[in-house]
Amino acid sequence: MLGTLTEFVEELRAVGIPVSLVEAGDAAEGLMAVDIADRVSVRHALRATLIKNESHLAGFDTAFEVYFGLSAAESSEGDVDLDVEARISDAPGGGSQDGDGGDALAEAILAALLGSDSGDLRSLIQQAVVRLAGMEPGRPVGGRYYFHRVSRRLDIATLRDRLAEALAGHPDSGDDPEREADDRIEELTTELRREIIRRLVADRGRAAVAKTLRVPLVEDIELMHATREELVAIERAVA
Repeated sequence: MLGTLTEFVEELRAVGIPVSLVEAGDAAEGLMAVDIADRVSVRHALRATLIKNESHLAGFDTAFEVYFGLSAAESSEGDVDLDVEARISDAPGGGSQDGDGGDALAEAILAALLGSDSGDLRSLIQQAVVRLAGMEPGRPVGGRYYFHRVSRRLDIATLRDRLAEALAGHPDSGDDPEREADDRIEELTTELRREIIRRLVADRGRAAVAKTLRVPLVEDIELMHATREELVAIERAVA
């Protein structure tokens, strides 16, 4: 774990997040005080000791997923889940000539988002990445490309609209089904990105993947060439 922490700190410095020797030592002590198997506790401990500026959180979160995400073995447990396979087959389109199973997966994911079984959703996310990302060992392609392929095949925008419509009459949707739909879709896309990162790390190693995912700090973004997401980050930083 100490070796992983050292590499993590080096990656933070590489993207411009300042980390002193004292702070790195504090992070090591923080890890000794938490359950290493509890990723939430590990993240809190590292964030508390290594991050002083909220604008550095995006870079921290990306590096954290690379260096402290679940291992490939842990993330692939659901690859041959027969219950999930049956659920995909039973979904609308599952028995048709839906080559990669994308349509049936979207239906099954919609049903899982409406339910409360996070394990079921997790297995479906693994299946979505396996079937739809088109990942090839050793291929020098970044995670954003694979995420785009999966999200386009699942048609995330349509999935979100259908989810909001279904939540409007759902007992667990609360007073704002639109916001609830946004929150659940954000959870879905976050887990899709995490699964892709885990598989890339298993194929190429942490350092190589980290380089392809580096997020520029807000203070380093060129305003004239900023993406929509970067402009939002700048607005939040100066608000």
